[in-house]
Amino acid sequence: MSHFVSDELVRIELDGDEWIDIKKKLSLGDFEKIAVESDSDRPEGRIVSTLLAVIKVWNLKDNGKDMPINRDSIERLDQDLAVKIITQVGKHNQLKKD
Repeated sequence: MSHFVSDELVRIELDGDEWIDIKKKLSLGDFEKIAVESDSDRPEGRIVSTLLAVIKVWNLKDNGKDMPINRDSIERLDQDLAVKIITQVGKHNQLKKD
């Protein structure tokens, strides 16, 4: 068993031929980055920072235009899609109980 997090990705299939690849497991460094880049001390205020840390590749378009993965694009995501992504992140990042 490795004690280090790999860069393995998980694909979230969306409607049509759209998809988002997210980092499967968050590292300590990812959690640190989320906390530092967050505009809020509240967990719900860290959603954008979390999505920035986990979304690695996507093929999302807005009116036919490829959208970059950046804060502006993520802030414009539909909230249902954001919840779907966060749910997948949660599934892969549950703390293990001894």
